[in-house]
Amino acid sequence: MQEIVLHYLPFYDSAFVVEIRCRFMDLSVISTYRCNSKCAMCYVWRNPSRREEEVTAETLSKLPGGFDNLNVTGGEPTLRADLPLLIDTLYPKARITEISTNGLRPQLLVPIVRKYPRVKIRFSLEGKDLLNDAIRGEKNGFATKIQGMQLLKQAGGKDLGFATVIQDENAHQLVELYDLRAYLTLGLIKPILGQDRLAPCTAGTDFAFIDPWADVWACNVRTDLRLGNLKRQSWEEIMAGEPARRALLKVAECTQNCWMVTTARAAMRSRLLPMLPKWKPLEWVIVNRIRVAMGMCVRFDDYIDYANVKPSPQVPRPSFLDRNVGAKVQTAADEHYVLKEFINR
Repeated sequence: MQEIVLHYLPFYDSAFVVEIRCRFMDLSVISTYRCNSKCAMCYVWRNPSRREEEVTAETLSKLPGGFDNLNVTGGEPTLRADLPLLIDTLYPKARITEISTNGLRPQLLVPIVRKYPRVKIRFSLEGKDLLNDAIRGEKNGFATKIQGMQLLKQAGGKDLGFATVIQDENAHQLVELYDLRAYLTLGLIKPILGQDRLAPCTAGTDFAFIDPWADVWACNVRTDLRLGNLKRQSWEEIMAGEPARRALLKVAECTQNCWMVTTARAAMRSRLLPMLPKWKPLEWVIVNRIRVAMGMCVRFDDYIDYANVKPSPQVPRPSFLDRNVGAKVQTAADEHYVLKEFINR
């Protein structure tokens, strides 16, 4: 999309072109790799970033306006003492500003919610009661999140909810959600079975990530798709640069079968009307809403070949609840990411 926009808008200044592109993009700001959870499916808490090296509000102020969904995430963003300042800086730059948090420090989000009632807050919740606590290595995590959500609702929050990483350990508790996750669930089932994802990946075009050191990445799975550094470059230079062009070519050939909310949402979104999905998922939603209104169920079987299942290995994950595990701090000079072979289904 980058080349098309630049070709058809040669008479606009480059800053305007970049802002137009952002209207088709989601952006995740990984504010820190420090975390007070010990999730079994995540290694970030074992390799925290140094507080003094993390991306600043001043650097993030260089971002243009016009993003669609801008997610402030981590690690755990509430460990940033300047989180309110980060939100003040980023909130005007997006249609939707989101904070993805483990929900263990909800009181720190109350002032933000009172100032920005429509800020989107998502607590990570991996199951009920002790299952959540075991998977995420959190003492009294489930209870804290439930109470915290009530606290934010009382503070005036308008867009509050939970986010779940569906995995072997919690799948048995998600059956009741099967019919409620609509097209996103349909897209999740296919990669689990080893089938191709519903929509092509649009990393670097419809979404990007900024890590704690201000490096900009096309995605957070491929570690060879670095686009640039916001501290040393402008957003315009990053998105129009040669690394971005090479990254988009690699994305077009990528065989990783990812289907995560952050990336799947962008792949399904219309580029002409970003608030609406593309026609295929929109048609699916309309048809099945009519079915539900008529008392019929959503028939996933009509869209998925359950007989076509490719083998996928299961790797047991230990719980780190009540375990002392050492952490190694990452510095700006360290090699943060090493591309490895893995199966993503």
